[in-house]
Amino acid sequence: MNALPGIPSNLSGRLSGKTALITGGGRGIGRATAELFAQEGAAVFAADLEHGDPYTSPAIHFLALDVGSESHWVAAMAEVTALHGGVDVLVNNAGIVNLGNRSSPYCGCLSGKQSRGAPYNQACRNCVWTG
Repeated sequence: MNALPGIPSNLSGRLSGKTALITGGGRGIGRATAELFAQEGAAVFAADLEHGDPYTSPAIHFLALDVGSESHWVAAMAEVTALHGGVDVLVNNAGIVNLGNRSSPYCGCLSGKQSRGAPYNQACRNCVWTG
């Protein structure tokens, strides 16, 4: 298996036989974590709202998950359990922005959202909120 850029190719396989669920695994840090965990031997479920580019490893499975939805979590855990018997490693990388009715000072994309919040990568992908 090819190493990721900057990662040694002689990894230990310390996650062999483990199943990992990584929230926010569609891009950025979550995606890089998924790729590295697969290189270490894990079966990886990369969970996110949207699927990004194809993963480099067949050991990575995309899982649609809105971390703010309890019913999505129930379905996700049922799928992982059915396919791999459960989760050994959980990486909580996704986040939820909860601004109530306030909007970002840099755009209006969160205006009018309910107090429960909005998934950051869905509602405010290109914005910065400084609070």
